[in-house]
Amino acid sequence: MKTLLSWLIANIEVFTTVVLIIVFEAYIFTADITTISSDDKWMLAVGGAMGVVAVKAIVGGVPTKNTIGDVVNLGVVVVAYVLIWVITSDDDAYHVFYAPSITVLCVSLAVAAVAAVFTFMNFDEVVSRRLLYINSNASLFGIAAMYTFNRFVATFASVSTFGLILALVNLIIR
Repeated sequence: MKTLLSWLIANIEVFTTVVLIIVFEAYIFTADITTISSDDKWMLAVGGAMGVVAVKAIVGGVPTKNTIGDVVNLGVVVVAYVLIWVITSDDDAYHVFYAPSITVLCVSLAVAAVAAVFTFMNFDEVVSRRLLYINSNASLFGIAAMYTFNRFVATFASVSTFGLILALVNLIIR
């Protein structure tokens, strides 16, 4: 179990993107959407999958190799939440999206905190699943702290994007 968790944390960006595409495609083809023809469902499925990958790449889905990149990814996610709250708080049509975004934020922070603690406690195991921080001149604690922050930001961004895209797709298709 420790190896599986280490692999999931080390590869959270890829894992959440693949699961999100699977869930999105399953939802598109199993949902009872009477207003969309079967040809349009295929177009929506292909375009939606490409859109999911693009949004995941923009909002913290790209792995970084330094703390500055992690801070930028964290900033992008925070800006995304702020924009969602500004847009949804004033418009009654989108106000339905406000509560799910708060829920996604809380779940993302909780999962990211657990992933960061697990990464710090099992640094060697997580790093062995992803050789991202190979730096012979740095101290082990410094590398562990930077990688722990990296996994916190990556998990927070990936889980946030995962939940927000699912909530948005659910809102749009309704």
